[in-house]
Amino acid sequence: MKIKCQACGKRYDTDTDELCPYCGNYNPIGQEEEAPSDKPSWHERAKEREEKRSERIARLRAKAQEKSSYSGEPQQQQTPKEAKKTGCAGCGTSIAGLVLWIVLVVVLTGPVRQLVFTMIKEKNDQQSTQMKVVEIVQDETYPVDGEMFGAGRCMNIPIETQQEDLLKENGYEVAPGMQLTAVELKGSIFADFYLKVDDVVYREVYSWELNQIAAEKMGLSENSDVALFLTPVGSQEYQLCVREMQEMDFASDDRVSTLVRIPLQVEEV
Repeated sequence: MKIKCQACGKRYDTDTDELCPYCGNYNPIGQEEEAPSDKPSWHERAKEREEKRSERIARLRAKAQEKSSYSGEPQQQQTPKEAKKTGCAGCGTSIAGLVLWIVLVVVLTGPVRQLVFTMIKEKNDQQSTQMKVVEIVQDETYPVDGEMFGAGRCMNIPIETQQEDLLKENGYEVAPGMQLTAVELKGSIFADFYLKVDDVVYREVYSWELNQIAAEKMGLSENSDVALFLTPVGSQEYQLCVREMQEMDFASDDRVSTLVRIPLQVEEV
């Protein structure tokens, strides 16, 4: 019997495959024509997550570029007649600007410049040391960048052939002795989070197909938000961390204003 997959929309024969051969989703027979859920599908949520993070990175890069360069409005070109009328005024303005530039160069290349930059550095260093550290427990949430964030269940999943193939398809290399650590996310999924395992930081490995497999193994619903990380087998301490960033004065980089740590109790498959 041929049915339509509720996850990827492709049709397949249930007499041949119990699961969808394209995405691995399980589709109960007789329910493929049900009214679509109000919640977005996995691939829609995946696309939204990647777009949000790309926008955030673009904003940070634009902010850094803006701080490191001077901006100005382009001047309109004058006609020869207009230039003749404003010639004297233009000469006066140019001379005044040159004098001001010379004064600024003299002032800012001497002890005054050193004093100004020393004061700015001390202020930024003082701001950097004022980072707030918060520790919460699993299933608890904390406001980060105006949205609640937290972690639920955590599980180590052995990497089998199917998972390894999906990782390689998404550009990830799987070294010997590695596993997938799945963390259920609570609240915002667009925060700047990472997993700290035995004092080593690991960034998220993303593939919506792998997320579906992990959610199924953890007994979570289809639309649950799960973050995956490649971690070493036999690790002891797991901690999900999320950072809240704040703009610094006269600096191209943002500082971490709040660091939220969530110690995790890890389950094994």
